[in-house]
Amino acid sequence: MNAFFDSYVSSCTGLKEFVENAQKALERQFMREKEEDFKTRQTCRGIKMYTALEQHCASIYTKTMFRKFQEQLVEATTYFVEKDRDRSLEEDEYTYYKCYRQLLDPEKRTMYLVTFNKLALSGSCKCRMYEYLGIPCRHIIAVLTKRCVSEIPNAFLRRRWTNDANRVDGMLPYHLTGEETSSHDLTPTERFNNMTLLTMTFCHSSMASKER
Repeated sequence: MNAFFDSYVSSCTGLKEFVENAQKALERQFMREKEEDFKTRQTCRGIKMYTALEQHCASIYTKTMFRKFQEQLVEATTYFVEKDRDRSLEEDEYTYYKCYRQLLDPEKRTMYLVTFNKLALSGSCKCRMYEYLGIPCRHIIAVLTKRCVSEIPNAFLRRRWTNDANRVDGMLPYHLTGEETSSHDLTPTERFNNMTLLTMTFCHSSMASKER
């Protein structure tokens, strides 16, 4: 955040000048984001697998995040998916899957357990990639493919990585999911990021309309 304002303020900057310079910084940032957003929407994505799931992600993810997702999608084709019948019950809303690569030596096989809620179309993987990076891992994608899911469920989407992240229409540019709504469960860094995003949203809204 400090680096963002470095070229606009200094230790000698007064309050009035700071506000004016901060406004200029936000305006420039806003225009850069709009330009990047336009480029993202106009750029054709290189489809590799030609699946409905890939085409859906090509239409919603930013260019950079689509490439990251595509890497996981390609890797997902190398995994076998088996239902863990010892833990999965037909009447239970959760189904457990074991994902692994077929190796010549079964003892060297790494098993990843994916828990999938078939009603809510949500779940988690042992590797925790979605929690860390915000895109579904190859193991979750393999499960979605096995279940013939043609679109990434909302539970595995983070708005900040989508083409709509910078929209200013009264919606936040960052989707606050259920687990992020309670400030008691957030780290100081997460609270700071949320407040920064809220502030940026209000600033973008004020620049988008003179009436505001």
